[in-house]
Amino acid sequence: MIRVHGLNMTTSTSRRKDRSRAYEKQLGKSFAMVLREAGALYGDGGRLGETYKRLVTRLRALDISHALIGGYALILLGVRRFTEDIDVLVRPDDMKTLRKELVGIGYVGVSGTAKSIRDAETRVRIDFVTSGSYPGDGKPKPVAFPDPASLSTKSGIHVVDLKTFVELKLASGMTASNRLQDLADVQRLIDVHHLSRKFAAQLHPYVRGKFMELVRSAEDSHSTPAVPHYSFFGLRRRLDRARVGEGCGYSHV
Repeated sequence: MIRVHGLNMTTSTSRRKDRSRAYEKQLGKSFAMVLREAGALYGDGGRLGETYKRLVTRLRALDISHALIGGYALILLGVRRFTEDIDVLVRPDDMKTLRKELVGIGYVGVSGTAKSIRDAETRVRIDFVTSGSYPGDGKPKPVAFPDPASLSTKSGIHVVDLKTFVELKLASGMTASNRLQDLADVQRLIDVHHLSRKFAAQLHPYVRGKFMELVRSAEDSHSTPAVPHYSFFGLRRRLDRARVGEGCGYSHV
């Protein structure tokens, strides 16, 4: 940091150092950046959008089937929620090719895992999930991640469909105590898409009961009478009119 005429100026070296940090760590350090990136996410996509576009170009060149899942997919399915990474569904046989062709050429590995990489320019983390694996606690269950080639596109983007997304989120939230956000995401989808018992009939029986529990919770919250909201001045005018009707004046205390 250097000081010029009483003003603090960040050197280009410190700016480069900030940019070299992991994207999620930069977000944790600066709330202003969170606001900027959240706004950009629904505009031109921000760094997340930039990262995804560059990744998809590489995956298509390598002829690797893929589909968006996770928080970014949730956004495409109509729920506005910020996310700090990108989750991509691929086939397990393609993981070796991905690391060989991407790491060291625009991407770097992530310590402690072979299924994650980081965009060397944007510093956004990319987590790969393999088809056939299980959501939540990772243990075998009736709901598993599908083959990305079986999924359709939305606005030109390969993304998991609503039914499958809900099943995966429910199975995850039901079996992993640290994945309660997944149940909250389903709750948001229920509200946004007005999902009901009719939609539940499409779901795998393994998750249908939990879905109905969330639907009933949504119905109960909608049936609860809303508490009227009045501004201070609106409430005062109502009190004035009531007192005038009673023949009373308003006095300051």
